[in-house]
This record gives sequence, C-alpha cells and structure tokens, in this order.
Amino acid sequence: MMMGEFVGFEYEMLTYEFLGVGFFLFVVGLIIYEWIKNDAAPLVSTKARVVSKYTQTMQHQTAIAPDGSGTQGYHITVTEENYALFETETGEQLRFMISPGEYRDLEKDTVGTLTTQGTKFIRFEQSTEECS
Repeated sequence: MMMGEFVGFEYEMLTYEFLGVGFFLFVVGLIIYEWIKNDAAPLVSTKARVVSKYTQTMQHQTAIAPDGSGTQGYHITVTEENYALFETETGEQLRFMISPGEYRDLEKDTVGTLTTQGTKFIRFEQSTEECS
C-alpha cells in the first residue's frame, strides 16, 4: 500500500466518524427538542376509549467473547415496551408507550379521561360515562 493510499483511507474513516457523531448529535437534539416541547405544552384532557393494548418484545444478543465471535456464548437482553391505543370522542386515535402498571390496569373498551401533554401520555382515568 502506498503512503498516499493510506492517507486517503484515514481521511475516509475520519469522514465516516464525523458523519456518525453528527448523526448521533442530530438524534439527541431531536429528542431534547421533543422533550422541551412536551414540557412547555399544556395538559389536555379528553374523553377516550381504550381501543387496544399490546406489548412489543425486543431481544438483543451480544457476544461474550472479546473478539465478538460468540465462541463463549452470548449475553441476551430482552426489553418489553407496553403500548395502548386510545380513540378520542372526535375519532382521533392516539398511541402511547405506557408503564407496566398502567398496562396491567387498562382494559380494552374502557372509557375514561385521557390526559396528555404534547405527545406525552400523562394518565388515563376510568369513568362510567360512555364515549360518544
């Protein structure tokens, strides 16, 4: 390999590193923006019905061997996220990730008051009224 080729390779790798860091910072910026926007939004309560609820399970495996070969087995991480889909009295459907406790307490077709702040789920309180 000639010296000029090696320098070009280093330059190319450095470019990819900058792109990776730039993308990471962009995503972090979007998350922070959404968080600030939600915190500034007013609390909104509306009548809603629980349309459905479900759990999404994700599995990630990482090789235990330092070389990443998997010869010494894998460490498996399982993550569960709970979601609920609500329908407001205007017909709008809203999906939120919710805590395991809220997931356990929700029943399909339950009517109540849904409270949100921006795109963030705050709570759902059951009522005996029917959603029109």
